[in-house]
Amino acid sequence: MKEWILLYKKPILFGTLFIVVFLIYYETAVKEKRNIEVLPPVLQETEEVNQHTEEVLMVDVKGEVTHPGVYEMMVNERVIDIIKKAGGLTNQADASMINYAQKVRDEMVITIPKKGEVIDGGTSQGTTLNLNVATKEELETLSGIGPSKAEAIIKYREDNGPFESVDDLQNVPGIGEKMLFQIREDVSIN
Repeated sequence: MKEWILLYKKPILFGTLFIVVFLIYYETAVKEKRNIEVLPPVLQETEEVNQHTEEVLMVDVKGEVTHPGVYEMMVNERVIDIIKKAGGLTNQADASMINYAQKVRDEMVITIPKKGEVIDGGTSQGTTLNLNVATKEELETLSGIGPSKAEAIIKYREDNGPFESVDDLQNVPGIGEKMLFQIREDVSIN
């Protein structure tokens, strides 16, 4: 009778051992799967490309630089960085007209003027027209700003103090959201 019981115990013992080993293996495999990215590889590559393209800006530099052209720039780079990429300024460049610290933006055109050259009434090379010091004539160089709107901007500035934000232009009579959108990239408050 003891032999008969031993015959039943061995398969039960081996079966139990097999089940324990299988459960340990299965649990380990499931945990490893949980740590793997759920996104398919194609989607992962697309997201990486999108993140990369969001950081790249295309900026056109013209005028008195050694190598004018279109350059790829990264977000938060500045005018000085693109001038370096373009080989630096030529001997004829008017460095006093350049805001080296200005951040570049996508599709920006930076024109470096020659000494004594005036381009677009002070909005050259990506330099913006300062609303707090611009003259009536300078303001009139902005798209859609004529003599009466230029005077209104100056009057608002005189009555209310310096502009604290470009958005304050909407408080000037005759300048609405569309006009602000049209000139936003050409004006600043500093």
